[in-house]
Amino acid sequence: MAPRKTAKITDISPPARTTRVLGISNNKGGVGKTTTAMNLAGAFVAQERKVLVIDMDPQTNASIAFNVEVSKENPSIRHLLMNEKVTLEECIYERGPFCDFVPSDLQLEDIQRDLYVDPQGRMRLREKLQSAIGKYDFILIDCPPDVGILTQNALVAAREVIIPVDISFFAIAGLSRMVQIIQGIQATLLLDSGVLCSNVARESSFVF
Repeated sequence: MAPRKTAKITDISPPARTTRVLGISNNKGGVGKTTTAMNLAGAFVAQERKVLVIDMDPQTNASIAFNVEVSKENPSIRHLLMNEKVTLEECIYERGPFCDFVPSDLQLEDIQRDLYVDPQGRMRLREKLQSAIGKYDFILIDCPPDVGILTQNALVAAREVIIPVDISFFAIAGLSRMVQIIQGIQATLLLDSGVLCSNVARESSFVF
């Protein structure tokens, strides 16, 4: 009997992850942005979902919470935003099999002026995160309590925004202002980057 012919089997790569990029932002402090980032990351890890958390706050609260405190020489979000040669992978610190973390440092606030004067300064994080799309299920960006250049970087990079608020008159009153800021970023910065604003507005969402 002639030997059976075996067909060539084509290796099929598993489909890439659909990465959701969420900014956690509010220009008011003390509303639970870092706590939200921590709890969401913990919940996703419990489901064995791959998560990347990024600390964009010079106060480094998330870095302290995730136990990744770095000196100014160690790779951090500051190096990622300011040095074109630094890759996202160089700034990642593993926090277990399902969670990676990019820390901040106290010198992060020193680079804000340079980002402001650079016409593409608000696009830095969005550009650097392209290498992570498809590798993570969720990217969580913990923002500082303001709407400065660091927060703007996060909002440009994010496709969804979580706005933690406490139940008080002033917090609720400030919520509409935060939404206006986000919509303003969509209508100007993302248009400049070649993304149609109508598409961004349709695909982005706010979580309150």
